[in-house]
Amino acid sequence: DTCAELGYRLLRSSQSLHLLATSRKPLHVPGEVAWSVPQMAEDDAIRLFAQRASDASRDFRLDLDTAPVVAEICRQLDGIPLAIELAAARVKAVPVVEVAARLGDRFRLLTGGSHTADARQQTLRATVEWSHLLLEEPARVLYRRLSVFRGGWSLEAAERICAGAGIDTPEVLDGLARLLDHSLVIADHVDGQRFRMLETLRHYAGEQLVEAGERGRITEAHARYFTEVVERAEPQLRGSDQGRWLNWLRLESDNVRAALGWCRERTATEPDLGLRLAAGLGWFSYFASRQEGRRELADMLAAAENSSPTVRARALQAKALVARPAACVVHPSADCAVAARESLDLFTQLGEKHRAAFSKAFLAVEGISGADITGSFELLAEADREFSRTSDEWGRALVRFVRMELHFKAGAFDDATSEGEDALSIFRALDDRWAVTAIPYHLGLALHQAGRLEAALNSYGDALSEARRVGRANTVQYALANMGHVSLLLGDDERAEDHFSEANATAREIGADGNPLACLGQASLGRQRGDLAYARERNAEALRLMNAQGDEDWTSAALAGLGSVPKLTEELERLRLEVIDDSGRPGGG
Repeated sequence: DTCAELGYRLLRSSQSLHLLATSRKPLHVPGEVAWSVPQMAEDDAIRLFAQRASDASRDFRLDLDTAPVVAEICRQLDGIPLAIELAAARVKAVPVVEVAARLGDRFRLLTGGSHTADARQQTLRATVEWSHLLLEEPARVLYRRLSVFRGGWSLEAAERICAGAGIDTPEVLDGLARLLDHSLVIADHVDGQRFRMLETLRHYAGEQLVEAGERGRITEAHARYFTEVVERAEPQLRGSDQGRWLNWLRLESDNVRAALGWCRERTATEPDLGLRLAAGLGWFSYFASRQEGRRELADMLAAAENSSPTVRARALQAKALVARPAACVVHPSADCAVAARESLDLFTQLGEKHRAAFSKAFLAVEGISGADITGSFELLAEADREFSRTSDEWGRALVRFVRMELHFKAGAFDDATSEGEDALSIFRALDDRWAVTAIPYHLGLALHQAGRLEAALNSYGDALSEARRVGRANTVQYALANMGHVSLLLGDDERAEDHFSEANATAREIGADGNPLACLGQASLGRQRGDLAYARERNAEALRLMNAQGDEDWTSAALAGLGSVPKLTEELERLRLEVIDDSGRPGGG
């Protein structure tokens, strides 16, 4: 306050006077312009570490082995110069990999700064504690409670989770403003009104939360809040709000994982909460091509054996969706059929007719494999009546989507096309991002299987364009892979190779190791070119990826491809020897 008063008097004394001040918070003097010192760029942070580490130890070298470790240390320390200098000094005692391994206890590790510096700058803890001591009590309470978040938070989330026990809801915004002033919280409004905390500051705040005895209550509030939001959003994913909620999941993915982790630890005493969260995430995982959704559901179903029938039914229905091979709702699966049947039985017992209708639609998908198509049509008719009764247009469109696939299976292309057009019309009216790509893609599949290659290529192209427009990466990768296979059949090897490469690259962008169908196509190219080593490697990679997805047809194709390589190799060797015998030299003729 005295600095602010002095600054104000000086500035009033002369219009030509300017002041430059460094501080943990603004002085709030009229005309003040606050500029927050940004985090160090990664290259600068690595360079600083290397310089200080070389000063501390003549043996330290920044090379191909140590550079990735140093980069990770700088990242975990948020590019804070003092923290980086203190970490670099530790290489005098332990290797750099050991420094990285001990950053979980960073406040104990990062000590021993220059004795010529102020006491608050000689250890990382002292520096953070100094900032913490400058806070008034309400802001201190909010600061420690905010440590429960991972990857940032919204104002609504902070108000719902951190308010209470000494902080009224309206005071949360005021507290955030004070923490922003003290540089303990960062405003990050690129994706709306959001805030975040440097990881080092969050570590310290987490310690304060434990010392205050609040960790259990706040982490439970965090898990309950995200469970409630996921459950509220689940029906809104089916329609025009799909993009908004998928963006929400992108922003909150770290918080969702933290909430799942907390729930998983407490399934013995509270089995319903974690299963509710995992079940609600089922539709999220499907629409977002979220790879971990299947594992989360399986783990939670196994752990939460004593869950209530309602929650278990919802989780089983979610499993019937997210466990589909190739992440495709109209792809038959024995495991998904079991889950759909169990959920249908439970919903029927509970009298939840609307949710039961979705289970019927999922169960009817099994008819696409050729088993009991008549029974599948009957299930769809029952589901359609319920969706019509409740005016659920999305459900009605789903029924027509499955019918389209059943008609294709039966060879009734005109009926299939009619159902597909009806489904696409409804989905377009609902502005559903997933469906407007899925229908053209599956129409392409049917035309592909029927040998109508040019028409199939056009349908895949329509699906690809739409998927790119709305950001459906999963559809992009499989449309590309199938376009590659059609191009192979049409004799355009160069275009096929481009499609396969792009499909694999897209798969890697969303967290997979590659696209199995594209790998199969690359194996075919390898066989055509006589590069059998490449064909063997691509078939093996396809098999590995397919084992993770559980697709029996593709797995069979990969196994057949692998089996053909030794035979082709023997045939090539026999031909080579014949050429040598005929010409007297290798490669003759």
